[in-house]
Amino acid sequence: MTRKVTVLGAFFALAMSCCHGVEAAPSFRLQSPPKESTAQTPFHYRLILEWPSGEGSYEVAPVSPVLENLELIEQRQSQETVGSRLTVTLAFTFSGIKKGPARIGPLQIPYRREGETDWQMIPVPAQTISIRARFPWSMFLRVGGLILTVSLCLYLGRKAFVVSRAAKLEKNLQPYDPKQRVYAKSEEHILTFKGETQQETLSHWLRAVKETVMTYYGLPNKPTTESEIIQALASQKLRVEEMNEITRIFRETESLKFNGQLLTTREMETLQKTLLKYVRGKIIIEKSMV
Repeated sequence: MTRKVTVLGAFFALAMSCCHGVEAAPSFRLQSPPKESTAQTPFHYRLILEWPSGEGSYEVAPVSPVLENLELIEQRQSQETVGSRLTVTLAFTFSGIKKGPARIGPLQIPYRREGETDWQMIPVPAQTISIRARFPWSMFLRVGGLILTVSLCLYLGRKAFVVSRAAKLEKNLQPYDPKQRVYAKSEEHILTFKGETQQETLSHWLRAVKETVMTYYGLPNKPTTESEIIQALASQKLRVEEMNEITRIFRETESLKFNGQLLTTREMETLQKTLLKYVRGKIIIEKSMV
């Protein structure tokens, strides 16, 4: 009987010892890094060990992860008590170096109870991250600033040119020549007037040409016939070409008007073009002089 009690006592002590050993191990959890990140952009990775405060203190040794395409920006280790539990946090801040796959190698976190000499290990699996290319903000801002500066310079330059040109035109602008109204009216009459008879149309066209000639050369309103106009122009010593042109137009129109025969549509159109050419020629000359 005594032997049975001894065996049961030893078994109970061994079981308690095993249970105590299991409870003494800290629990572990990790806050994983993001699956994707951008180059030169920081991200966090945390390893957290917890245990009941009644178990006493644990010593947790720092670790140095093996990195691929990653840069370690900061590493901190802290301990705090939350309620009835103690927490040790190993916090890391990384950033991707360049576009491509990145990796945090597997870790072994050493820990031991206070007063013990042997270290226990908590394995941590490797973590992989995909690094995306960083948007080139600096280049974008430089190029954008350059484009904005050039655009602003072009805008201000164009505006200054327009203002300067407008001021110059306004300075050199001559008063409106009332002769332009006469030329425009003569052009309209030749272009649009159509009398009841062909002779009436020709007379109207000829009158418009005479008004243009008298206005252009500054003749008084007194001469009314073609002969009187030619005689008045003779005293102005016009060029031979000008005098011949006016004389030819007057004689041709008068001849067609009084020959007693109706002109064909083509002949009327040809005469109309001749008269319009003369009147419009004077308008162009006057505009070029303004």
